[in-house]
Amino acid sequence: MTQTKITFGRKVDDYHSEVLWRIQDAEELLKSRVSEQRVKDLNNVHVESVEQKITEQEKRIFAKMKEVYDKCEVRIKTNEHYMNDKMTETKKYMAEVDAKASSMATVKMIE
Repeated sequence: MTQTKITFGRKVDDYHSEVLWRIQDAEELLKSRVSEQRVKDLNNVHVESVEQKITEQEKRIFAKMKEVYDKCEVRIKTNEHYMNDKMTETKKYMAEVDAKASSMATVKMIE
């Protein structure tokens, strides 16, 4: 009976040691485990960073588009002025030609 008690005592001690080891292992794992709140916080930081980069990129794109629009607007106005000047010159020239043609002798005048 004493031998059985000793064997049983050893088994209990072994089991006790194994349980303690597993508890310590679980505690270590819990210490190294990232908490749900930490994951949420990191995710929020990354989301904010991406949103900020998108906003900055949109601002840069908008600025470039405005620059191109302004350049196009200037070119269009320049072309409008050029075309108006050429049209005015052409009208003056046509008026001069018409005046010269009117002052020339016609077949009826010669007869």
